[in-house]
Amino acid sequence: MKLHQLYDEAGHLYAFEVNNLMLSRTDAVNIVNSIPGARIIRKPGFCGYSFDDEFCEFKLGDKTFVIYEPWGDSSRFWIGQKQPGWCPELDKIAGCFQTKSFPYGAGGTVRLLVVSTIFLLALMAMISGF
Repeated sequence: MKLHQLYDEAGHLYAFEVNNLMLSRTDAVNIVNSIPGARIIRKPGFCGYSFDDEFCEFKLGDKTFVIYEPWGDSSRFWIGQKQPGWCPELDKIAGCFQTKSFPYGAGGTVRLLVVSTIFLLALMAMISGF
């Protein structure tokens, strides 16, 4: 999967973003769960949804990381340390996300189908004058 890497002034990776059109919050948590040594502290609740922008918190080594969706409706998930800054563990996390391919799970596919269906129904209603 393509990463949008974010670097500090010194050129160190401090966070990265992934497109969430085909990746649900649950899918992102499942990828974190596949990282050796990662421990989920907080994850989305019922049906994989959380009303919090910061929907997943996990530890790798002694560092705490979060997955964040700005404004709850962004097109990307932001992944980095809870206290932003470079650390070697972040490279390991980014590498794990980068090796995954779309669609990782069913969540993103279902989301795409639902959004497409709603769009088509709205378009049909507009055309029919309803």
